[in-house]
Amino acid sequence: MISSECLLNFNQSIRFLAHSEESIFRPRSLNELRSKMKSFAMLETNKQKVVHVLGQRCSFQFSQAHPLKTSVSYQIHNQEQMISTVNCDLLIDMRLMNKVVKLNLKSMEITVEAGITYSELIAYLAFHGLALADISAYTEVTVGGASATGTHGSGNQILSQQFVSMDVVTGMGEIYKLDDAKMFTHLGVLGIVATVTLRCVKMFYLKQSVYLLERWSLLKPLLSEMFRDVEIFSSMLRINLDNSQHPVLMYIRKIASGKDDQFHERDYMGGKLVRGDVARNYGGIGSNEKTTFTDNYWNVIADHSTLSQRNLLGAGKYFHAEYFLPIDCGGEAIDRLLLIAHEFPMFCEALPSGIKCRFVKSDRQLMSPCYNADGTTDYFLAIQFSLYANESIAKQILVKVEAALGDFHPTTHWGKICANPAEFYRLYKERFRTMDQLRQVIDPHDYFIDHRSCLYEAFSG
Repeated sequence: MISSECLLNFNQSIRFLAHSEESIFRPRSLNELRSKMKSFAMLETNKQKVVHVLGQRCSFQFSQAHPLKTSVSYQIHNQEQMISTVNCDLLIDMRLMNKVVKLNLKSMEITVEAGITYSELIAYLAFHGLALADISAYTEVTVGGASATGTHGSGNQILSQQFVSMDVVTGMGEIYKLDDAKMFTHLGVLGIVATVTLRCVKMFYLKQSVYLLERWSLLKPLLSEMFRDVEIFSSMLRINLDNSQHPVLMYIRKIASGKDDQFHERDYMGGKLVRGDVARNYGGIGSNEKTTFTDNYWNVIADHSTLSQRNLLGAGKYFHAEYFLPIDCGGEAIDRLLLIAHEFPMFCEALPSGIKCRFVKSDRQLMSPCYNADGTTDYFLAIQFSLYANESIAKQILVKVEAALGDFHPTTHWGKICANPAEFYRLYKERFRTMDQLRQVIDPHDYFIDHRSCLYEAFSG
């Protein structure tokens, strides 16, 4: 029997996990977790056992849980919905391990249990006058879970770039201290991330200015220099697909000089970017939205996507995809996507918020989508698609997207969908091999990688 607590009332695009109540373990402490794993290891020692670890279940498609699914129909709020079930021997729900373990004000480091959400961590740090250098707009993700998929925040780096170390519980209940930054994007295959130590910064304020550029062609020649010429905390673009000129809404976030800093950056980038007076910018005449506002950094990083509307849709009508490619080829890549949008009306219908882009710093984490493989890429352009369509149409669109971006050798976000995962796994082949050496040391019994999954195929291939 499936517990109602496990029927996740979320859109079908997120790969549901449903398990019997008996298979779920919710540790409240590191000792409880270690004790459970030690006893679990003693059971049926001749059997291949599978362990899944969950936090807030915010991933749209995590490779451990795909394609191991069977559809089951349930009545939820008087509507029939199909959920996916994934079988395993032990499901560990980490949400009760959400406490702060230690705060070191001298070293500006904090150690937390991996099930803590960023919203909980932000509140704790704010009380002490501290902050994180980067967070996600979706602050209900857990610290341990976000690092599994290489989640980048609404700043300009992936969230696990702030990590100092992780304590991982093995299948035998032992603790493995992981301080090799290359492995922080762990994909869930290195054991159970129990605690994480992160770097902190002093509390700061962010200022966001919102600009409307009348056509994409104004921004394209400036795209690759946006972050190199000016110190910006983050930026997001929303490129309109309905209008043939493809106007761009651009959200620029900079560290404010103080909580009252309301200066509107009309001369941003020496006037090359913003032309005309403030009335021509978003937030000017005819708009009720502020042009510029300043607040605590977590309030400025708002959800500017259409993600929050997904629950208004029926099951299986919302999907999310994201591709990363070097910033220097970003303008040409977007041109190709806009050309496809002209040729196939389904693009405009399925993408009411247009094409969304963020800028993310490169890093040296093996499984990061922003891994700087050749040492020459300083920034990546993250191109996001919020797809309001059924799975078949979403995949049709992504097939065309991936073909259009193929020349730029994009990577994809582990926690979101793509049309051809095998092709992206091929790009990671050498990195899989390096990571697998550590994986076999920590998890020699393969508890944390399901032999039936695409991810196992990638590691074993």
